[in-house]
This record gives sequence, C-alpha cells and structure tokens, in this order.
Amino acid sequence: MVYRGLRPCSVKNKTGAMDIGIVGLGAMGKNLALNFHRNKFKVAIYNRTHSKAKAVADELKSESLKAYESVSDFVASLVKPRVIVLLVQADAVDSVGEMMAKCMQEDDIIIDSGNSYYKLTEERKIHFYKNFKVHFYGIGISGGEEGALWGPAIMVGGDEESARKRLLPLLEKVCADPQVEGTDGKKCISYCGPGGAGHMVKMVHNGCEYGIMQLISEAIAIFRSVLKFSVEQVADVFALYAKTEGCYLFENVAQILYKKENDKPLIDFVKDVAMQKGTGRWTSIEALNLGVCATIIDAGVAARTFSSSKDRFLMHVEDSTALLKSVFTQGLCKDAIMRSLLAAMLLAFQQSICVIHALSESMQYNTSIFEALCSWRGGCIIRMNLLTPLADFYKQNANKRVPLMHASFVKEKYINRDVVSQLRLLVSSAVKAGLPIPAFSSAMTYLDMIQTEVLPTKYIQGMRDNFGAHTYERIDKEGVFHSVWTEK
Repeated sequence: MVYRGLRPCSVKNKTGAMDIGIVGLGAMGKNLALNFHRNKFKVAIYNRTHSKAKAVADELKSESLKAYESVSDFVASLVKPRVIVLLVQADAVDSVGEMMAKCMQEDDIIIDSGNSYYKLTEERKIHFYKNFKVHFYGIGISGGEEGALWGPAIMVGGDEESARKRLLPLLEKVCADPQVEGTDGKKCISYCGPGGAGHMVKMVHNGCEYGIMQLISEAIAIFRSVLKFSVEQVADVFALYAKTEGCYLFENVAQILYKKENDKPLIDFVKDVAMQKGTGRWTSIEALNLGVCATIIDAGVAARTFSSSKDRFLMHVEDSTALLKSVFTQGLCKDAIMRSLLAAMLLAFQQSICVIHALSESMQYNTSIFEALCSWRGGCIIRMNLLTPLADFYKQNANKRVPLMHASFVKEKYINRDVVSQLRLLVSSAVKAGLPIPAFSSAMTYLDMIQTEVLPTKYIQGMRDNFGAHTYERIDKEGVFHSVWTEK
C-alpha cells in the first residue's frame, strides 16, 4: 500500500485554519466529514486514492471542506493542537497513523474510530506517545452510514482531562440526540475511561447487536413457520413495534421484509449465510475469559459461524421426516412473540452490561454503565426506548448492587409472570416445530438460571471432587471439603 506524502515531514510547526482532519473517505469517513461540515466546522480530508477525496470536495464546493493530496499539506492545514480522525481498515491503522504522526507535533491527537480491538488501542496509545509525543485515542462510533451523517453514538476512550477539554466539546456537536427524554437530556456521547475503554464499550455494543439480531431473526422464523404469517404480515408487526418501542432494528427489519423483486419478497432470495467482522466473537471470548455469562451473545456468534460453516451441509439430515416435528401454537400470538422478544432483548442488554462491568474492573477503566448506556440511546444500531429507563436505573444505582430484575419498569413490562409464560410457550412451540432458536433458548435458560435457587451445577462439583479431588464448598458450614465418594 503506497501513500503520498511519506517523505520527511517539515510541517510540524506550521498551523492552518481547518478544525479537524478526516482520513479515509469510505462511506463512514465521507459521511462523518459531511456531518462536521454541516455543523459549521472547517474540515480537511485525505484519502490514499486522492480522486476519492477530491470528488467529495468537488461535489460540495465549499471553502470549509478541502481535500489534500499530500499528508504534509493535509496536516499543515489543521489548526494546532491538531485533531485527526482515522476511518480506515483495521489492518491499516498503524501504518496510516504513523504516516500522520510523522508530520504532527507534541500533544496533537490521532483518533481511531474504526472497529479496533481494545487491547491493540492500549498498545497504540503507548507507541504513539513514546515515539511521536502524539496522543492516541480509541473512539467507537456506531450508527452506520446514516448515523455518521446525521449523528452517531460515540464512545470515547483515552486520557480523561484531554478528552473532556478538547474532544467531547468537539464531538458533542456531531453526535446523536437521544430518542426520548430522560437522563437529563444527555447527548449520545460518553467518556468510557482511559486507554482502550471506548473501543471496549463499542466491542460489547457490537456483541449485544449480534445477540439482538439473532433474536429478531428467530422471531421472524417463528412468525412464518409456526404462525404461518406472510412476509408482509411480519413486516407489519415489526413496523408497528418499531414506532412503539423506538427500535431501529425493528424498523430496519420491516424495511427488508417489505422489499420486493418481481413482486416477490426479496428476502426469500437471500442466502442464509450471515457474515461477521469479529467484534461479536471478541465479546464472547472476553466474557468467557472473565467468567461472565453472555449466552445470548454467544448464540448470535455461533449461529453466524454455523451458517457459514463449510461442513454445515455434510451434517444435514437428508430425510427431514426422520426428525419428529409437531406444531403447538395454542396461546401463541403476535403480541406474545413480540413481548417475548423484548424480554429477551432486555436480557441481552443485561448480559452486555455484565461484560462491560467485568472488563472495566479487569482493565481498571472505571467505566460508568450509565455513561455507556447513554451513548447507546440514539444514533447507534441497537438504539431503542428501553435504553433510557435502563440508563436511569444505573444512574440511580451506580454504587449499589441492586438486581435489574427489581426495577419497576422491568417488572411492569419486560420480565413478569405473564411475559415469562409467553417466552416459555414460544420456546417450546419452536422446539416442537423443529425450529433452531439458540438465542431465545439461551434467554429462557439464562432467566431460569437467575431464578433457580439451587442449580444442577452442584452435581458437577461432586463429580469433579470424586474423579479429581477438586474439593467443594458446603451450604451448612464454612470451609473447603473433599470426600471419598466411593465409601458406602
């Protein structure tokens, strides 16, 4: 990969008039640049292929958005201390960042807003300051192309003093507003902690997204296979709930279900192979390493993995009648399915919160759950009205270990006797119909585990002690014990 401007840089002490620099003019980079420009910032843009940057500038024809062909001219155009945002492929962050840093000066800032692994951000923070005296920030941005243009959710990680003084005032102008009132009108941007904390929260956001998208997909399959809804009828349900719940993914799925090609639903021509970029897998791995139960996220990752497995069709049962299937739908209706879906989505958020909390403790980030949830309330892919009372709950109980299931808004709408009965009916109906629903099954099992006083895992510990003398704890007295289980 060859970049212009790699010659020794002589612009370190020059300063220009542009407020911010954007590197990488793909869909996200272009739209973020236009967002800054619309909000009255002077924007410098740079792209490896200059024609792409020039096309954006030529289209806008504004003195407040300029494309630069060389790195030196691009950096020199920025007002000091400089702020440069990278929106490049993950494997190009180091090379592009160093190319910029060679032309920057002490206390300038490089922001990586791609989907980078948070531990790499920790390493880059040290590397860029040690070698260039440039501050490196990992800032997660969610919302896709539209979010980048009209206001994304922004998760900031890095030095707190500098972030609050220099970056948050800048980024607050381009981030999303919350969908509903609450949390004192806070915008959808949060300081998540030092180092890689911003990318950590964005990683978990994406993991939660995997789980929720899998739940939605399973709900559609139940509508179609169990209740025998047409594609358009399912679209109508999600379009209605998109309005009442303020859920972007409900709106998104309604749009894809309404789309037709040659008067037939386009979705029925889409191959059932779901791709992934790895952020969901990272979340699952981190949760496993820290001993956090994130089974709904795991189910979302596993479903995508299996869908694209090369060996998938080697395991296929040729005669589907060999699997006994029956359909039991008594009491299962569209509202029961949607209430079950909302309950499972709440549980996915709860698991995500547990992962953030554990990672924050492990990395000593001191990440505020309230702040993280506030950044998700608008602009991002998983935005929905539920996030406002959820954020308020964690604001009120920031330093208390109050179970989420005790919150009044949870008991009134999401997790109560009626909803749990509907979720149980949904899972049993799908199982009897032979439908694979790993995310819903995980949600139901997770809820049952929460509510079960004595888990079957006691038998595991007994077996471990029997074959390996791994010891066990007792419920009737303190201490650690080992028994000779073969004695009669």
